[in-house]
Amino acid sequence: MLNYEKLDYLIAEAIKAGANTFAAIDDGAVHQEALRLLEEDKNRRGHNAKPAFRHIDSRLQALRKRGLIKHLKGQGWVMARTD
Repeated sequence: MLNYEKLDYLIAEAIKAGANTFAAIDDGAVHQEALRLLEEDKNRRGHNAKPAFRHIDSRLQALRKRGLIKHLKGQGWVMARTD
């Protein structure tokens, strides 16, 4: 099983820094970590490995389901209020 803790952290940091679209999030350190996970996944699953962008997408949804982030119409991805 892949460890997504670093990717989750990087995604949250990107959103905190103002990245609110998938394209803005899928940049820099987030993209590099997704590529690293892709290589790890290829070693485990071969040709059935998820593409890098699917790792990011699945983690966005996991973070949303945990209530840490949300997607708002007209605003995109934002951190959920923690108060």
